[in-house]
Amino acid sequence: MPHFRFKAYDSAGRLEQGELEADSREAALDAITRSGKFPLDLGPVTGPSPTATPWWSRELTGGRALPLATLAVLARELATLIKADLPIDKVLRVVALQPRIGARARTLIGSVLERVIGGAALSDALAAQDGAFPQHFWRLVRAGELSGTLPQVLDELAGFLEQSSRLRGQVVTAMIYPMVLLVAAAITVGVIVTVMVPAILPLFRDAGVAPPLLISILVLIEQMLVGYWPIALAALGCLAGAAIWIGKNERAMETRDRAMLRLPVVGGLMRRGSTARFARTLATLTRNGVPMLESLRVTAGVMGNRAFVAAIRNAEAEMNQGGVLLAPLERSGLFPDLALRMVALSEQTGQLATMLTRVADIYEHDLQQQLQRVLGIATPAITVVIGVFVGALILSVMSAMLGLNETVLR
Repeated sequence: MPHFRFKAYDSAGRLEQGELEADSREAALDAITRSGKFPLDLGPVTGPSPTATPWWSRELTGGRALPLATLAVLARELATLIKADLPIDKVLRVVALQPRIGARARTLIGSVLERVIGGAALSDALAAQDGAFPQHFWRLVRAGELSGTLPQVLDELAGFLEQSSRLRGQVVTAMIYPMVLLVAAAITVGVIVTVMVPAILPLFRDAGVAPPLLISILVLIEQMLVGYWPIALAALGCLAGAAIWIGKNERAMETRDRAMLRLPVVGGLMRRGSTARFARTLATLTRNGVPMLESLRVTAGVMGNRAFVAAIRNAEAEMNQGGVLLAPLERSGLFPDLALRMVALSEQTGQLATMLTRVADIYEHDLQQQLQRVLGIATPAITVVIGVFVGALILSVMSAMLGLNETVLR
């Protein structure tokens, strides 16, 4: 979404400056005026935002957006307190004391409070926080404000965020044990290669005996890295440069993401996860009164896979010309048959949000089951592979030592 920098006079005649996100310059002017300010200057931000959080001040979760778990807590607390008929400023003051949010979230809530006290709507104040609150978060808040159902909308938003955070947490937790195994194996191999092998290699040379094949291969790799380290460093630099270029090139990232969807096991998991996210986000937005085209635009912004982003943007463009949702999704070849059939039914019955919610439930449950199966197989498989490799390496070293002892005894 475009980012604008503005200067404006407040009701007391003080000059203020800041930044906000809006669909257009007219929308930005409207947001400034509705906050009780008189705009003096407004223009797009062309470079990095000076108010962006520096990388050394960001939380370990990275990025400008707050973590899912923090957003879920904030949405749940806002819903609970607004239901109690408390004014928004008092609600924000209480939320800022919530012990389950971090220091950065408290600072952001303080900034939101200042804007609300200055006359801004809660949704506009959230949107002005430099991307800390995702589009679907503050757009749903805006829809709740316009429809007078803000507590209900925040309740549903909290449930959506809690489900997303729970699913991500399950994936991270399941990956901890395999990652610990890989790190332990890497440390073990590193100790063997850098300490044990160099210590026993001169003994083979002195005895005129060839070292075992595995040890010879490891020594050759070490010699190549030591002797040709500038080439290795240049290769790593080229790979890093290619990764940076791909990260900045939308077409290259879309090609990469499409290729990942074709991978045997990972591709299926990614397809299920992206389908569930698309369905859940679009259902939540449309159910709470966000217009369809705007809902598609926001949904595209929360998708992680660029191939799905392109498909949703194509759907948005086609619906803007009077088309239907099913046709572009079907042509993309990305969405499972069941999801497409449910979308077709929703267009016949006019119950898009209900059908999409069902799609999200099905694929989130399926994704959890598939993840459990894959990780249940992958963990012992990784353990066996690491055990065989490390065991073979240790046996080679021990056999070599025994062979040297026999040679000396002769």
